[in-house]
Amino acid sequence: MARLLVGASLTFMATWIYRWLAVDFTNDHFVHLSRARQILIGELPVRDFFDTGSLLHYYASAAMLDLFGQNLLGEALLTITAMAMGAAVTFFLAARGSRSLIVGTLAALVTVILFPRLYNYPKLVLYPLALLAIWGYAARPTTRRLAMLAGVPVLAFLFRHDHGLYIGLVCVTAVVLAHVGRMRLLPAALAHFVVIAAALALPYLAYVQWSSGLDRYVGGIAGQGIEAMKPRLMRLPFALDRGKAWFAIDPPSVPRVSIRWQADIDRATRLERERRYGLADGTPDGKYQLTNTTPANIQALVTDPLVVDTQNIDREQFRLVVRHSWLQRARNVTPLLRMRIGATFFTEANSLALLYYLISIMPLVGIAAMAWAWHRHTMTAVDVTTMGAAVVMCAVINQGLVRESPDSRLGDVISPAVILAAWSIGLARRSPTTTERWWLPRVMSVARGAVWLIALWCAAIFGQTGERLQLSGILAGPRAVIERWNTTVGTLRLRPIDWYAPRDSTGIQALTRYVHECTRPSDRLLVSWFEPQIFFYAERPFAGGQVYLEPPWHASPDDQRLTIQRLAAQRVPIVLTNSAADKAFRGSFGEVYQYVMANYSEAGRSGFGAAGEYGVFVRRELTPKRTYEPLNLPCFR
Repeated sequence: MARLLVGASLTFMATWIYRWLAVDFTNDHFVHLSRARQILIGELPVRDFFDTGSLLHYYASAAMLDLFGQNLLGEALLTITAMAMGAAVTFFLAARGSRSLIVGTLAALVTVILFPRLYNYPKLVLYPLALLAIWGYAARPTTRRLAMLAGVPVLAFLFRHDHGLYIGLVCVTAVVLAHVGRMRLLPAALAHFVVIAAALALPYLAYVQWSSGLDRYVGGIAGQGIEAMKPRLMRLPFALDRGKAWFAIDPPSVPRVSIRWQADIDRATRLERERRYGLADGTPDGKYQLTNTTPANIQALVTDPLVVDTQNIDREQFRLVVRHSWLQRARNVTPLLRMRIGATFFTEANSLALLYYLISIMPLVGIAAMAWAWHRHTMTAVDVTTMGAAVVMCAVINQGLVRESPDSRLGDVISPAVILAAWSIGLARRSPTTTERWWLPRVMSVARGAVWLIALWCAAIFGQTGERLQLSGILAGPRAVIERWNTTVGTLRLRPIDWYAPRDSTGIQALTRYVHECTRPSDRLLVSWFEPQIFFYAERPFAGGQVYLEPPWHASPDDQRLTIQRLAAQRVPIVLTNSAADKAFRGSFGEVYQYVMANYSEAGRSGFGAAGEYGVFVRRELTPKRTYEPLNLPCFR
């Protein structure tokens, strides 16, 4: 047990450091953050704004915002710590079930390098935590452990209702399996479980009844729940990239620099400058290979008035500042280390498909392992309960949580699958061998090792582990790690609007800066499509109780009328629309659309310097105080 706890602690620390050095936030994250900000201005979920059932998710983020201020530092600490806890529990259970620290490490490694999104941390913690509680109850089925087991689905329910229902089903299964040999005790155990869970959930249900009424609340989210439970099995095809060789040796790495051009530079001028200065293999974020590294050329580049800023260039001595990691240096001098094997097959799309099919069959693998162990008389009562619950959990996850988006959801829910795989290996390792089949355990060990390596390889490819390790500075040594650490802390402490939407921004960022500059802090904003980060970065509450207008969520006639009622009672100077999503706005939120058209005038429509087309509507009866010069739009502040 001591080795397991030490291993879990090391897993926690390694995961925390890796995710901190490669921290990132996607726009989905700001659904919870924007609702958390709404709580801090005194509003309550359900009563004052629409809620899909993630109460604790909002309040956890609100607590960190209240503690650390209007920045992303607290949110990063919360989400990364939770993810590290999930990885540690995964290691513990996988190592415990397989009776192998190596297998436990592989299981945790797969979950970490898939790089799940930070806002999905409840999935990464709650499902392994449920299996941990099940294992504890199976090992010693006391009333206290039963109470702890009953508390997990309630905790999950308060983070998101479907998590509570799924984990509740798994926990009930575990209670039944734990009493297979003593069925006379099962009714009392189930009754205790239900009573404890109901007592813990009752305050929240009473709150919902007080806020809006349970009937209305359940009716607003029931449709999406039913849709999630429809049977489905996706078909993710494999494809061979015939443009790539099965075996190839990459050339040595070439120094790359980052260039930030003037915002108004046109494409033809930029291409001319790239040719002039020997900038090759450019990426959308401004990274290039610098083929002409003479001091005269570098000096001309950094002093060009069209170049705003550069990175990896010493601007005083006009030379490259490139720190190759020990691994990069080794790869540059050793062609064997630059060899790519199977590049035509191991693409991101194929890696995703292979991982998806592996976790899809894990319930069947678990059942087969249990049947084999039962036949061999090597399975304990703890195995029956824990593995049986894990089988049900994996089946429920495959059906209810992966759904149509395995690319964004697979990494969030793979922990139970790798735990079940590790436990299945543990059963196989305990199986007795016979002299006439001495070769079978060895063949099975090789096969299991190959599957783990393939899963690890696919996870590394899909999780872009190489790029993220380079970003983190881990491969470049302690000095680079310290620099990256300080950069991360400094960025997360910044006021988000200052780095997300600088004054020369374009597109969505420019509109976010406009809202921030031209409305009062108490003014509301309505955005007609899914772009929840605008509210957080602009530091403005969302209007009508709608953090996004995304059908079918809160698009019923009753919900639209409530939205309009709230809009009429709030000061909402600006409404933002997206031409690409206008059809969905008119069709699914027709009543809200008509209200906007009747009370707002279009003040501008363009891409505001970027791709796409956005509409800016302003309240008719409000008189602008000035014109916002960067975008030539009316300003109400």
